Amino acid sequence: MQHRAAIRASIQHVSRSLCPAALFFVRKALLIKYSYAFVVMPGGVGTLDELFEALALIQNGKIKNFPVVIMGTDYWRQLIGFIEQMAQRGKISSSDLNLILRDGFC
Repeated sequence: MQHRAAIRASIQHVSRSLCPAALFFVRKALLIKYSYAFVVMPGGVGTLDELFEALALIQNGKIKNFPVVIMGTDYWRQLIGFIEQMAQRGKISSSDLNLILRDGFC
């Protein structure tokens, strides 16, 4: 157990020194400012954060409506189903479903 804790602490230290939290904000701001489209590949929590941030900014008119393409729709199937369920329950507009383009070949 102590060995795992030491490894975890080392990883966290390296992670903080290479990618301070402030850099994530700058990265996200640059992503939004200089993008003409978002192509979302299978990923983790950071990918979800960037996807939903982009959708929220488009939805609220803070950035122009431009393509958000989800690649690997089989990977994202449950998330897409959840978003569709949000529309069915009136939590988002059904027109918001059109903000996400899905690839048909991955």
